[in-house]
Amino acid sequence: MRSDANGGGSGTDGDRPSRSRGATAPGPAFWGLWLSLLTAVALANAASEVTEAARLGDPIEAWKPYVWEATSALGVLTALPGLVWFVRRAPLARRKLAKQVALHAAAALVFSAVHIAVMIVLREAIYALAGEPYSFDPWVPELIYELRKDLAAYLLIVVILNLMRSAGWLAADRPQSAVGAGRRKPSPECPDGSCTLPPQQSLVLPDGTRRLQVDPRSLLAAKAAGNYVELLREGAAPLLVRATLTEVETAARPFGFLRIHRSWIVAGDRVRHIASTRAGDFRALLDCGLAIPGSRRYRSSLAALLRRKAPLCREANPSLPD
Repeated sequence: MRSDANGGGSGTDGDRPSRSRGATAPGPAFWGLWLSLLTAVALANAASEVTEAARLGDPIEAWKPYVWEATSALGVLTALPGLVWFVRRAPLARRKLAKQVALHAAAALVFSAVHIAVMIVLREAIYALAGEPYSFDPWVPELIYELRKDLAAYLLIVVILNLMRSAGWLAADRPQSAVGAGRRKPSPECPDGSCTLPPQQSLVLPDGTRRLQVDPRSLLAAKAAGNYVELLREGAAPLLVRATLTEVETAARPFGFLRIHRSWIVAGDRVRHIASTRAGDFRALLDCGLAIPGSRRYRSSLAALLRRKAPLCREANPSLPD
C-alpha cells in the first residue's frame, strides 16, 4: 500500500521528581525541546522516504512524506501533555508491577487514539486544500499498523520522561489529598496541602532550592534514594524531596526521629519492637505494621529509646529472616 494510506509515523511518535517538588507544569524550554526533537525526526524521516521511493523507482510527490511526518509529529505533540501528566503522577517503579502494566496499557491506548485521530484529521484537511483525497482505508490493517508503532513510541517516550524526572528536568506532580477539618490550604511551602500544624510545629525540609513543610505526625520514616530522600507517610503516598538523608535527619531530630541505618531514619515514637535478623542486624517494627531495616551500629540508640518507653515497648525476642 502507498504511504498515502498508512502515513508513516514519526520516529518518535510514538523516587524521582524534579528539583522542585512543588513546581508547576513544565515550562517553554521543556516543550521547546520536545518540539525540536519531533521536528528533527519528522524532517529526517520524510527526507528518507523521498530518497527511498526514488531509489526503488516509485517516486512520490515530495510534499506528501513531509505532510505524513508532520501530522504524525503533531499528533504525538497533542498527546504529549497528557502523557507528561501521567508520568508525573505515576512514574515507573518496581512496586506493584501488575498494576503498572495495566495502567500503562490503558495509557498507551489513549496515547495512540489521540495520535491517530489528530493525524487523520490534519491529513484530510491538508489533502483537501491540495485538491486530493486522503484515505485511511482499510481501517483495520492501518489501525493495527499505527498501534504497533505507537506502542513502541509510547514506551520510548515514557522512558525518556522518567529519565528526565529522575534527573530533575521534569517537575513531579502530587495529587491533591482530601482537605480535612483544620487542614491548611496548599501554600508555597506546603504544596500538597498535607500540613496540619502551624509553621513553628511543622517539619521544614530542604527540597532543592525550596523549603517543604511536612506534618511530622504523618511521617513514619525516611529513606535515602540517590539524590533524593523518600518520605514514608501514614495514609498518603510516599513523597520524594531533593535533599540528603543527613539534612532530613537534622531537621527531623527535634521531632523524635533517629537514624537506624545508613539509609533510613524512623519516627522513634512509632517503633514498638526490635526484631533481630540472622545476619545480626534488626528490623524496627512500627505500630502501623511497617518494618524498617536497621543496622547493628544503630541498635543501641533505638534500644535505649524503647527502654525509656517500657513497659509499653520492649525488644522482641523472635528473629526475622534477612
